[in-house]
Amino acid sequence: METQGTSKPALENKKSAKRIRMIEEAYNLFVSKGVHATAIDEVVKKAGVAKGTFYLYFHDKYDLLDQIVLYKSTVLVRAALRELGEKYQTEQPELEEGILFFASRLIDSLEKNHDLVLLIHKKLSASLSVMEYLRDGELGPIVDSVIERLMQRGKVAMVGDGINDAPALTMAEIGIAIGSGTDVAIESADIVLMRDDLSLVAQAIALSRRTLRIIQENLFWAFAYNTLGIPVAAGVLYLFGGPLMNPMLAAGAMSLSSVCVVLNSLRLRRWRSGQ
Repeated sequence: METQGTSKPALENKKSAKRIRMIEEAYNLFVSKGVHATAIDEVVKKAGVAKGTFYLYFHDKYDLLDQIVLYKSTVLVRAALRELGEKYQTEQPELEEGILFFASRLIDSLEKNHDLVLLIHKKLSASLSVMEYLRDGELGPIVDSVIERLMQRGKVAMVGDGINDAPALTMAEIGIAIGSGTDVAIESADIVLMRDDLSLVAQAIALSRRTLRIIQENLFWAFAYNTLGIPVAAGVLYLFGGPLMNPMLAAGAMSLSSVCVVLNSLRLRRWRSGQ
């Protein structure tokens, strides 16, 4: 039993080593020859494995490309996280300082790996899967911690579209989902953008501020109008020798208050981005 227990991890390590070897050799071939010009036979020959072994780990050459981007990008992100942890072993950095340090280390690594950047550019879908993978793994607790610290400073909005974004959308005070996102993300969000355009986030914030300002204006003028109008309609002026308002005029004056509020609110129809 002990022999079986010790051989299983060794077998897993051997399988992982084969997979990583194929990824590394394929990466070198893709960089030197290009993805389309590289054949699977060349990859397995360089990696020293059988062709059947290739299909145990990858569906085709383009699935391999996805895995290359995922593997290489994950290595860079983990290295940046490790440097961040080493720099701030004894103290917790300021939020902006920690984010800037992590981002700068990641950018420095990408500048040194120009070939990887070109592969990421060619396979954008794979780079997006990298972020989803890391969000579920190493970056998950970090993102949650950042949101908690931001919430201590004020209102926090989170924008997301995937299943992995749902916890953060729920945690944030304002969750904003992309309309084409998953049902889980949409259900977790407070606001749903109807188009796949992140600039709509800024427009939504600007529109909400404009709406709030008009609501405040309506409350102020309605309060001021009713404060003056109700006593007059009730006959306060008559008590001091003034005229008694006709009930028909009083009813019309009260309706005028609602009309003014509605007309002021209709100004939102003329709102455009940038105002």
